[in-house]
Amino acid sequence: MDMAPSASAGPATSESNPVHAQPVNGIHPSTGREIEVITSDGTAVRLPSTVNRIIAANGDAAELLIALGAEGKIVGVTDSVASDSVLNPYIANARSIGNWQTPDIEAMLELHPDIVITYGSYRPKNIDRILAMNVSVLSIDCYHLDSLSRDIQSLAVLTGRESEAIPLIAFIERSKEITRERVGGIDQRTKPRVFIESYTEYTVSGKGSAADTLITFAGGINIAGNDSQPSFKVNPEWIVTQNPDVIIKLVPGNKPWEEYPKIKEILLNRPGFANVSAVQNNRIYLLNGEYAFGPRVSAGILAIGKILYPERFEDIDPNELVSEYRRKFLDTVPEGQMLFH
Repeated sequence: MDMAPSASAGPATSESNPVHAQPVNGIHPSTGREIEVITSDGTAVRLPSTVNRIIAANGDAAELLIALGAEGKIVGVTDSVASDSVLNPYIANARSIGNWQTPDIEAMLELHPDIVITYGSYRPKNIDRILAMNVSVLSIDCYHLDSLSRDIQSLAVLTGRESEAIPLIAFIERSKEITRERVGGIDQRTKPRVFIESYTEYTVSGKGSAADTLITFAGGINIAGNDSQPSFKVNPEWIVTQNPDVIIKLVPGNKPWEEYPKIKEILLNRPGFANVSAVQNNRIYLLNGEYAFGPRVSAGILAIGKILYPERFEDIDPNELVSEYRRKFLDTVPEGQMLFH
């Protein structure tokens, strides 16, 4: 999975022109109809038919395509996806197009794609050159809780896998519904105030970001949620002044479980943290970032619900959701622990 978007605090402002499509000169004979897909910013886009050759310059989209059973349509992926031990077994024949931020245009052209899928909020730096290829480009995030189900539906329509999308969307919506039922109606004044830190030290997530959405949906208050920046740095003094009730540290998926205790110890020993409520009450949690955003967020949202309201989620084991995701959609996902306390 491409690290930056999935691990980031959330999307920047979506750029205009989320899709660039070739002129439609007729209806594809194999389908007899046009299709309509929705980009992450809500734009409806019509295409002449379903597609057969996809370049996934978006690691989360690549995983969802695999979960939908459309991996045979993926001809190109980014270097991080090509080397991902979870995804690689499914797309071993796909060619690497390089870094997701600056993919190799020549390599992309040689693959003769029907469509290129990029992140909507983090489009490649050389997007103008990609658009100049005269190939349809679909900008779709596939990691934000608010739009994930819609993004899955778009990929399903794009690949003719609508029936396969039904159980995947239901899997995500079930976790959302459980969370709504258990945190709905909680008085705003009693909600825990949360410091959620990205992979980078002292990096927080502002209003509307993926992390902010996750915390808010799970019944918490993001202490950085009053800032409109999607991702920004803060200093230890600010955190101490905010005095969060809960601290959640996102940890990269490739970090061995044995390193989690050390990461927590470093957090505990930060300047002034001994005076923070979350530290004093032992409410510091480390969450495997592979489950915080993106296709596996069903487990992540219940994990955060359990962090914020342990008594309301006492019967929930987020690891069981990971096992179910493995069994139903992607059997190479590790079954290791995802939440350290």
